[in-house]
Amino acid sequence: MRKLSLCGYGYYDRVGAEKSFSLLAETGFDAMDLSLYRGKEFRDFDLGGDGSIEKECGRIRALADRYGVEIGQTHAPFGYRDHDSDVEEILETYRRSAIATRTLGADKMVLHPIKFNDCVEGHRQQECYDLNLRVFERLAPILRECGVKGMLENMFLKVERHGLPVLLPTIYSTAEELVRAADALG
Repeated sequence: MRKLSLCGYGYYDRVGAEKSFSLLAETGFDAMDLSLYRGKEFRDFDLGGDGSIEKECGRIRALADRYGVEIGQTHAPFGYRDHDSDVEEILETYRRSAIATRTLGADKMVLHPIKFNDCVEGHRQQECYDLNLRVFERLAPILRECGVKGMLENMFLKVERHGLPVLLPTIYSTAEELVRAADALG
């Protein structure tokens, strides 16, 4: 059965969890993609409350259930930290995100790959690719333990050229790169 889902990024932070689920239900959506970060703090795990993962996920899940909206998948915080990338910190953020994903009742988590600020149009591409593979190889058993599938998001950088917005490829921006990563990770 097909489900109509909407990513919660943008309005969830503005109107809150309850109003978000209420609006989705009223407008005929079946599910929400829930970001596990708030506002512009893309790097930090944050469910928007001050309790434990289990408590905050329980609160969010109860609201979703009240309005009959499924949390179809989550979006983990972004992994890029440029030159100060700390693999252990990134893995801990992904681990907490996987636990939250499962606790929210979803079994899919979108992963935003580590991307250096200057990894654009092929520059430092292999270095960035290799770092991501090392992280994802270590992440795979964590995801399996949580019963969560990792879904790799393609990444672009939005810039302005000649007064128009342009998307530049960064990491995993092409089907070939995504297939290469999937083959390497099995």
